Amino acid sequence: MGFDDCYQLGYIQKTHGLKGGVTAFIDADDPEFYRNLESVLLNEEGSLVPFFISNISISKQQAQLTFEDINSIDEATELVGSELWLPLAVLPKLEEGQFYYHDLIGYDFYDGDTLLGKVTQVYQMSRTNLLAVDHEGTEVLVPMQEDIMGQVHSKEGKIVGALPDGLIDIYKEES
Repeated sequence: MGFDDCYQLGYIQKTHGLKGGVTAFIDADDPEFYRNLESVLLNEEGSLVPFFISNISISKQQAQLTFEDINSIDEATELVGSELWLPLAVLPKLEEGQFYYHDLIGYDFYDGDTLLGKVTQVYQMSRTNLLAVDHEGTEVLVPMQEDIMGQVHSKEGKIVGALPDGLIDIYKEES
């Protein structure tokens, strides 16, 4: 299973206790959804390696994890900083009209009736997330605000939005 078939759930922040436990940050709207995980994939030097969970407890955005075959603080220390990944199939089902950011990659972005280009990336920023759209070979960053994003049409693979006046001109001036 490769990275394209998975999503990043979080990462290991630090060790917990002396018997190989770790504390992980869970980057999810509902961390409690993951309370019954049996395993996760850890990114180890560019490869996803399965780790089986023997114990998990979740509080807010943090999880205390104990993995099978990790029995000492030294073994757990080697895992600190590792990314936690899960298969896309594990993602919670969404309501009509909802979407995951990774689903938007490859969508056509329209400014009204005019095709701007394809979404190539979603940047998650602290204040406003951004869509990267390839417009004639130039990356245009579009704020993911409701009044700009407009409507996401999942079945058609397109987003119909309304760009702020002058946004495209900024990128044309840089070229």
